[in-house]
Amino acid sequence: MPDLVIFSAGLYRGGAQRVAIDIANAFSLKGKKIHLIVLGLEKGFEKELKKNIRIINFDCQRVLYSIPKLINYLKKTKPKIFFCTQPHCTVAAWISIKLANWKGNFIARENNSRKKVHGRKILIKDRIIWFLLNYIYKKINYVIAPSKGLAKEIPGNVKVVYNPIDIKNILKQSKKNIEKNYFKKNKFILGVGRFIDQKRFSDLIRAFAKLQKKNLNLILLGEGELKSELVNLAESLKIKNKVFFPGFDNNPFKYMSKCEAFVLSSAWEGMPNVLIQALLCGSKIVSTNCPHGPKEILKNGYYGKLVSVGDVDSLSKAIKKCIGEKKNKKLRKKIEREFALKTQIKKLEKLFFTKKL
Repeated sequence: MPDLVIFSAGLYRGGAQRVAIDIANAFSLKGKKIHLIVLGLEKGFEKELKKNIRIINFDCQRVLYSIPKLINYLKKTKPKIFFCTQPHCTVAAWISIKLANWKGNFIARENNSRKKVHGRKILIKDRIIWFLLNYIYKKINYVIAPSKGLAKEIPGNVKVVYNPIDIKNILKQSKKNIEKNYFKKNKFILGVGRFIDQKRFSDLIRAFAKLQKKNLNLILLGEGELKSELVNLAESLKIKNKVFFPGFDNNPFKYMSKCEAFVLSSAWEGMPNVLIQALLCGSKIVSTNCPHGPKEILKNGYYGKLVSVGDVDSLSKAIKKCIGEKKNKKLRKKIEREFALKTQIKKLEKLFFTKKL
């Protein structure tokens, strides 16, 4: 019988997946027997997972298709603690738990804001999931929120636990060289994330175009459905030769430690790990003041510059101010104290294994 079962959509390239892996690894090192259930094994962070963690691949294209397999797993394995790292997985798990008549402790993690913001497309399926979650969260043992702002949106027994950050690994990876040579002659601005509407990389490209700096590039690390639109936008703004798309990289930290400024242009978040990671790497920060996380991480703008979502002019001006500024080396220790993996895992350990549920 496993000590802890973690249910995640996969091991591919996203903040929630990295959080699941960091938590699984941390408890594995504490001697806990961990099962990690995934819908598929699409390549991403799988190499970072400790070898003694058992991966259970349901091989399902959609989370709802996992319900029969999850029911069978719960009846056969009868775990004590079941932890869901993503909301849509929580819905499927709740249905499975009821049908399997499983009586263990169920803990879920919410990872994103549900706020209605300008430009956000809320699909019918999203509304259905949110409706179900409003009920489910009131019935389970705990809901973990990665930020104080997000916690205010969630019903039920909510506990704020920041995403565990593996500081030692980040600092080690940040010292590695970038294989590409486009940063050697020119300084660069950096954005990291999926190319989707939420991240608003089009705002970052437009803000960069306004800078009109000869020896400055823009690097966007990631993949996603909007890549061709972003490439076309850079071309239409006549900066195609200054905007680079290296793709996904397991080690964005080597870019963060060398960039002139790190920019988060999102319309909404839950708790953007990349901001914390960039601060640890010594990056100067420009971020939108979106819900939720940036204001909390940056201490209302003390650790970095905050601008309104969609304000391209302000975004461009904030980036321009960063160029030439000195890095604040004192920030690293403050970030380490607040977001260290060890600190957050202790909180989770208390919730999972010590506190009476």
